Amino acid sequence: MNASRPKASTISAVASMPADRTTLMAPTPLPRAPVGGKAVDRDGTGGRLSSAAGVVLRKDIDDPLGFTHDLAMARKDPRDPRRVVCTVEDLLKQRVYQSVAGDAEAHDAHTLRDAPICNLRLARWPETGDSLASQPTLSRCEQRVSRTDLDRMARGLLEHGIASYAKPPQVSVLDVADTEDRGHGPQDQARYDGYEGGACCRPLHLYAGRSGRLMPTILQAKRFTGTQLLAVVQRLGQRRRPAWPPTLLLFRGDSHLASPEGLQWREDQPDLSSVTGWTSHASLQALAREVVEQPQRAYERRGHQLTRLHATCYQAGTGRRARRVVLQVEVRDQGVNTRCVVTAREQARTQGRSQPLYGARGPAENEIQAHHLSLPSDRTACHRFAATQLRFLWPAAASVFLATGRRDVLRATQGASATLETIP
Repeated sequence: MNASRPKASTISAVASMPADRTTLMAPTPLPRAPVGGKAVDRDGTGGRLSSAAGVVLRKDIDDPLGFTHDLAMARKDPRDPRRVVCTVEDLLKQRVYQSVAGDAEAHDAHTLRDAPICNLRLARWPETGDSLASQPTLSRCEQRVSRTDLDRMARGLLEHGIASYAKPPQVSVLDVADTEDRGHGPQDQARYDGYEGGACCRPLHLYAGRSGRLMPTILQAKRFTGTQLLAVVQRLGQRRRPAWPPTLLLFRGDSHLASPEGLQWREDQPDLSSVTGWTSHASLQALAREVVEQPQRAYERRGHQLTRLHATCYQAGTGRRARRVVLQVEVRDQGVNTRCVVTAREQARTQGRSQPLYGARGPAENEIQAHHLSLPSDRTACHRFAATQLRFLWPAAASVFLATGRRDVLRATQGASATLETIP
């Protein structure tokens, strides 16, 4: 089939215009009066602009705290000092500041290494300074981390959280909660979790429940056992005693925190206590039957969901002492739901203490969700488990900057007393 060439259409008025377009498009110069004896010029190109100038404020938070400097000192640099262009502290700052700005991927450094605003936040000249580290350099830094380095960095994160208080609180509530970090391909130590429906690791978050401060974040291949969690609690208690001698530390968490060895050890400590969930069993269900009858009759009369609380003492057959147990019975359309909360506090009451304390774990859950979504902490596609844990540490360090900025704003608007914990 023959294709005909389309005819060029012309407009007589336009075709008759002069061919010199430079003369036609030249802008008319505007008169510019001098200011202070100096000539004024104008430029409409805009220069090299950036919408991430607020990230520079994070550097103003980091410099007085020395947070990234302390984390960098916890790592050993095996490279030849004569050939090092970017130090470990530069690499750590670049990675953490990227997470604060929302650039959680390592390959984001490819486009940001020459950005003027990124050079400025690492104390380099925006236009003439050396380029920042590239993605391969950051990846090599993450792959060379050791378990000893990670342990030192986790301790630095904990010590920073303790030192962030202006004075020791009378009571500190520590929320302990684990979550899931989905695996990416054949990762080292990633385990299949039937509840999550896929291979994942189990990060453990520890937050100061009343202030939202992040204490250590520990990555584990699977959920912590009672013995492993007891070791974490013991080390945390030893670290905070020199700084907070008179403080009562109250642990709060789900039923997996209420292991027999953990409960017995916390009960033996004069400055430790706990309010945790407890897995219901036949003996506790028998205690709850007397409580269930009354709300069931009230539900039949009123027709809407009812909740009743009942406090009692229970001693297991192998237990050394009786423990305070709060039974929560919910009667609704789906049936009867019974939950148990165990506490070592003998003065606990159903409405006055145990329920508000255990039920106030929502802020910690919100912080974990923000850790996942806002910072995103699931960018952990590394084969080595140590590198995966370091990838999980970047958003944890970034959350420290965000929380510190929020406290500074709160202190400026409501006073210094608004940032201190109160007795629950």
